[in-house]
Amino acid sequence: EELLEYGRPFNPSLVVRDLQLVAAEAVSILSAGARGGGGGIHTDVSGLVQMDAARMLRVFLNLVENSLDHAPSGSTIDVVSEAASDGSQPMAVG
Repeated sequence: EELLEYGRPFNPSLVVRDLQLVAAEAVSILSAGARGGGGGIHTDVSGLVQMDAARMLRVFLNLVENSLDHAPSGSTIDVVSEAASDGSQPMAVG
């Protein structure tokens, strides 16, 4: 179904929202699975960003799920972002 979504026309519903809210939602969805392996998820993200909130949630879910799938059992996944001098919001997951 995800592949079909990529073929559909993209009509973003852009809003200004804090990245922390989206990250917190992703963590709440995925944290039970992370604890099952003895690990956890830590986020340190913030900043108001113009985004399509549903798609940004999907980005966070995909990044963290991939990290959980490939990290050793019991690992803690860190998601970190900070505002750059050019106004962008780089993010790291590890």
